[in-house]
Amino acid sequence: MSEIVGYLFGTRLGRRRAEKRAALLQEQGKVQASVIVVAGEARGIGTTWTSREWDIGPGSMGCRSVLLVIEGVDRAFRSPTPREAWDIDPEAQIYSARTPTGSIEVALMPEQAKWALGVIDPRQ
Repeated sequence: MSEIVGYLFGTRLGRRRAEKRAALLQEQGKVQASVIVVAGEARGIGTTWTSREWDIGPGSMGCRSVLLVIEGVDRAFRSPTPREAWDIDPEAQIYSARTPTGSIEVALMPEQAKWALGVIDPRQ
């Protein structure tokens, strides 16, 4: 019984921490995201998930020496496969996005997804 109570308490506490962190990043114009190339190429990103804090703006995501120009984002999302859940958070929402040189997928946590997509692709 104590394991169940501990799990429920820990899950709730973890969710609260995630929401607070998401709010702090949002104030800074940042998002915690994982990105992967699925077709074509994107300088600085490969075919394995790259997880970082990204600065976001209209039509762009950037961090360190990587700047991704985003031409559009499909608002329908998918959940990670069991294999992907080893590399990214299993609760992440994965969105397809177009760049000038290919297609990428962006994994966002539910707390940040709506806000981040509104900033990156404000036309929708």
